[in-house]
Amino acid sequence: MTSRSSRIRRLPLLALTCSLVCSTLGVLLVGVSNSSAASKSKNNEVTTLRYEPFPTILNFPELAESLGYLKGLKLDVVGEDQNGPQEIEALAAGDLDFAASFNGGIISAVAAGIKIKSVIDYLGDQGLAAGGIYVPTNSPITSASQLVGKTVAYSPGTLAGATVDTYLLDNGITPSSVTTVSLTGLSEIASLSASTVNAGYLVGTAIAQAQSQTSLRALTSENQLYGLIGTCGIVFTDAFIKANPDTVKTFVAGVAKAIVWAQSHSTQQVINKYVAWLTSQGRTSDATAFAFWKADGLSRKGGVITSEDFRPFATWLQKIGTIQAGQVQLKSVYTNQFNPYFSS
Repeated sequence: MTSRSSRIRRLPLLALTCSLVCSTLGVLLVGVSNSSAASKSKNNEVTTLRYEPFPTILNFPELAESLGYLKGLKLDVVGEDQNGPQEIEALAAGDLDFAASFNGGIISAVAAGIKIKSVIDYLGDQGLAAGGIYVPTNSPITSASQLVGKTVAYSPGTLAGATVDTYLLDNGITPSSVTTVSLTGLSEIASLSASTVNAGYLVGTAIAQAQSQTSLRALTSENQLYGLIGTCGIVFTDAFIKANPDTVKTFVAGVAKAIVWAQSHSTQQVINKYVAWLTSQGRTSDATAFAFWKADGLSRKGGVITSEDFRPFATWLQKIGTIQAGQVQLKSVYTNQFNPYFSS
C-alpha cells in the first residue's frame, strides 16, 4: 500500500547546484544513508521506495503497484511533485529514492555534477498526450511574434519552460521578451479562462480540464517542436542503483509492464483502473482530475529510452547558455539495462 506523509526538505536550487559541483559524492552519500532506514530485503536492498507523484498524468509506478507488478516492492508517497528540478533536488538530498523529471532537467542535473540516470520513459508527446502552448479561442494571438510583451503562464526550467523557450527561439524571439507567470493546474486554467494571462502551457489532464471550462486553441504542441519523443523519465542516483540493483531491476520491469498494459488497453479501461486505485488511497482530487486523461504519449513499447528523447532539450539548454555543446554525452544520462522490453 502507498502511504502519504510530508517529509521532504528542500534545498535552494542555486545552493544545491553549487554544492553538487563541489561535493557531489558527499551529497549522494547522504542519499544512501537516508535510504538505509527504509525496509530492506534479504539481500539488504531497499524495498520501500519514497517518491512524489505528479498531478495531471498517469504515474506508472502507481499503476504498476495497482496491477501487482512490483513484486515485493512498496511505494511511499512523501509529497506531491510540482516541479522536475525540485524532484532532483530531493533525490540528491536523499529525501526520495526515485524521481520523475523532464529530460532537460536530467541533462542539467548531470551537467551540474549530480550522478543520476534515467531508467525508463514515463511521458511522451505522441497524440493527445502532447503538451502545448494554449490561448483562448478568441485571442488575437496566432504566432510566436505576437507573444512579445505578453504574459505567458508556465514554470521556467521545466518541460513547460523548455517548450515555451523553444517555440520562441525557433521563431527568432528571445524568451525574455515575454512576461512569465508561474502557474500550474487549476490556477492556470482559471487565469486562461479569465484572460488574466495571454497564453499558458498545458499538459496531461489539464488540457481536457481547461477545455471543459473555456474554449482554447493551441499555438503549438510538443510533437510539432520536438518530433515524437519521450519527454520525461524516472531517475535514480548512480549510488542507489549500485547499492540496490535487484530493486531497480524489479521496479523498472514492473513499470515497463504497466506501460505495456496501458498501451494495450483502452483509455477508459486505464482510467477505470487508475481511478479505482487512487480512490482506494484516499486521493479523491487526483481521481477526479484523472477522469480527463487521454494518453501517456509514449511511442515505444515499455518506455524504452533513446538519445533522441534528450537531444531537443540539450539543444535548448545550449541556446539559453546552461550547458556547452558536447558538455554532456546523451548516452551517459540514461540506461535501458533494466528494461525487459529493450533490445540492443
